[in-house]
Amino acid sequence: MNSSNIHEAAKSGELEKVKALLIDNPDLVFSKDEFGSTPLHAATQSGHKDVADLLLANKADVNAKDIMFDRTALQFAAEKGDKELVALLLANKANVNATSPEGKTPLYLATRYGHKEVAELLLASGADINTKDQEGGTLLHSAAYKGQKDVAELLLALKADVDAKDKNGWTPLHFAAAGGHKNVGEVLLTNAADINAKNVTGRVPWVIAEVSGKKDMAEWLRQRAQGDSNTTKLASSAPPLNENNKERNILMNMNEEFELAQKLISVTGVQRNEDEAVRLLTSAGQAGHVKAQALLGSMLRNCGKIDEAKTWLGKAADSGDTGAQVELGMVCVSSGGRHTDYNKAHECWQAAARAGTGMAFANLGMLYANGLGVKRSPTKAVLLATTAVFAGNQEASTLVKDFTPLLKQSSPNAIRQMKESLSKLESLAATGDNKTVCCWMIDNLSSLE
Repeated sequence: MNSSNIHEAAKSGELEKVKALLIDNPDLVFSKDEFGSTPLHAATQSGHKDVADLLLANKADVNAKDIMFDRTALQFAAEKGDKELVALLLANKANVNATSPEGKTPLYLATRYGHKEVAELLLASGADINTKDQEGGTLLHSAAYKGQKDVAELLLALKADVDAKDKNGWTPLHFAAAGGHKNVGEVLLTNAADINAKNVTGRVPWVIAEVSGKKDMAEWLRQRAQGDSNTTKLASSAPPLNENNKERNILMNMNEEFELAQKLISVTGVQRNEDEAVRLLTSAGQAGHVKAQALLGSMLRNCGKIDEAKTWLGKAADSGDTGAQVELGMVCVSSGGRHTDYNKAHECWQAAARAGTGMAFANLGMLYANGLGVKRSPTKAVLLATTAVFAGNQEASTLVKDFTPLLKQSSPNAIRQMKESLSKLESLAATGDNKTVCCWMIDNLSSLE
């Protein structure tokens, strides 16, 4: 019998089916899929305590690790905040300090995502409060970065080091500042955190808030730090964020969540977990990760959650993500009803076209060919489709052919302008500078008939 059947049954919570499969072949409890996941992993990740209990009663390896994340069932349960599953696994002798290569123990994952009751349970079971991740970050660093006030209070009550520094010299207050989490900052300062602690590049927390775009947090911390004579000097001497600065470490956390989410939706079978991917993308998106915002918007669109999709795609589009600009435009023309907004689509596709996106030019051509939200103009449609080809969208050549018969409806002056513009586009394209071609077309579009 195919071992994948038990993984699917465990994931979907089909208790009776799992029972029948185990009766037929008891060794299926130890089976692993192509990602190294056991049926216990599948049941745990989907929150099916009754199935997990059955598997454990049939001698499932409670400390088995998968291949994709190198995690045990307890780590997944702690990350999800499933207290009952955590208690069950601990009762079956799960390793409370199991860790992945990144140094993420069950307690680390519970505190990172704000699961205070789970964290308390793990601590009561002997979890190491002093665990650190591969960057030297403590549990308090993680809670501060995520804005987990209740967890931060719990850790501090247990004597966590309020001024612990990671490998880049960041204290928990630096992370709270970067995330704009005033509530956690207040807790840390109440517990005597050093408001003028410097990281390896000499930055204090309020400066980190400033360069991270958290203006209100920066002002609040600056006022609290007014007594320090070095504050103004540090602000003026600190270099802006760039790819070489240690401060980019804060982005590693968002990138990690984005990459994990990509893994979860790029696979098939029981390892695919779109709900978890959405949670991870939401977390990274809220922290400002543009690609996460774009991917989340696309997923929500596919699920039919158009309002939410437009919100997240809008955030990414406003940050200049051309893929999000193109997709947001598509949402505005294809979702129907109150979501239809040709003007917004035009705006999005113009922005993406200016950046050199061929598909955006092709889509704009469709608007002008059909008069959707703009004055119908076959000549503009042909020019835009032609520019799409120059921008690398070879499929747009079909649009050029489709739009050409419409030119008989255009005025002689419009035809003359089109021919002159085509000549200009061809001369610009001959230089090999496609960006100039795209910008010229967008800059001159409004002047054409």
